[in-house]
Amino acid sequence: MTENLLSWEAWVETARGGFHFVLALTAIIIGAVVLLRRKGTISHRVLGTIYVICMMITNITALTMYEIDGKMTLFHWFAILS
Repeated sequence: MTENLLSWEAWVETARGGFHFVLALTAIIIGAVVLLRRKGTISHRVLGTIYVICMMITNITALTMYEIDGKMTLFHWFAILS
């Protein structure tokens, strides 16, 4: 495999990679919004729940990706840790 695995195409050319990318981006944006909102409000709780769900699915999809070198990498350990 001679393609650049850190390129945009390598991550979003599959449905799983695109799904992983969109969920991760959504979690980053919602996480920033949650941190900026006042604690304890209904919107804070709802957005926090959406953030947790996005992160859980992002981590699950990360654990299924072995295209870089065919074995578990440091990124898989970060997914388990988070």
